[in-house]
Amino acid sequence: MISENMNRIFNFTNTYDPEKYEDFSLIDCSGLSGTDMYLDEEAHKKISHLIKDSAPGKPYSGIHLIDSGNYHYMTRLFTEFIDEPYDLLFFDNHTDMKPAMFDMLSCGSWAENVLKNDPNLGKMYMIGPPEKSISELSEDVLSSEKLVTISAKELEKMAPSEIFQKLACAAPEDGEARSKNGGSAIALYISIDKDVISSAEIETNWDQGSLSLTVLLKILEEICKNRKILGADICGLLPESAVRGHAEAGAVKYSLSESDLRIIEVLKKYV
Repeated sequence: MISENMNRIFNFTNTYDPEKYEDFSLIDCSGLSGTDMYLDEEAHKKISHLIKDSAPGKPYSGIHLIDSGNYHYMTRLFTEFIDEPYDLLFFDNHTDMKPAMFDMLSCGSWAENVLKNDPNLGKMYMIGPPEKSISELSEDVLSSEKLVTISAKELEKMAPSEIFQKLACAAPEDGEARSKNGGSAIALYISIDKDVISSAEIETNWDQGSLSLTVLLKILEEICKNRKILGADICGLLPESAVRGHAEAGAVKYSLSESDLRIIEVLKKYV
């Protein structure tokens, strides 16, 4: 278990109610410019310092709430601090592997950045995008031996145990990676964009998939109990500014915070 202050809320849009998240520290990012969807160089430096200063030693450790999907690039900032071989598992209704504009890190390009540029990355497990989105990835991405995908269509047909088996998340066969990690299974970092969950259950500010929260939690439980988990982040919050344009209260199964708290309940046992 990590110390309590490793669990952090990164507040960009003033939407989180900190009182609902026990044992989480609030990191205020609301006054920073150059952060909405795209991250400029100056904001990158400032947020990296906030991450490092708020969790000395292992800045990637803990559970991180990172606001809406507009800020999913935060996963890349956490993984930049990982100094050992690791696998990345992320749930998303999007691939987040679009070419970066002006070499700026963005919510739509961060995953490609990790795949191509992180020497510590072993495997990247991408769960949830539509088959069409996966098929449209660049040839060099699709041919990467590091990338393993499970599309939304596959998710609908597979039981959590089958998903677990395809991911091979329990004991990687990569002898070199195991050797670097002292002979044990390579560690795992987890990122969850809640837009992978059906819009009948929660609302986000991006188009959504069809996965149920219950199935997501079962997959997480199965994976986490078999791996060393370095840290995890959760995005997909619906900012208050967007709520008025969406369904009225009670139209979805879970409130904005309830889905977070149910995911956190699973992760806290392992992170």
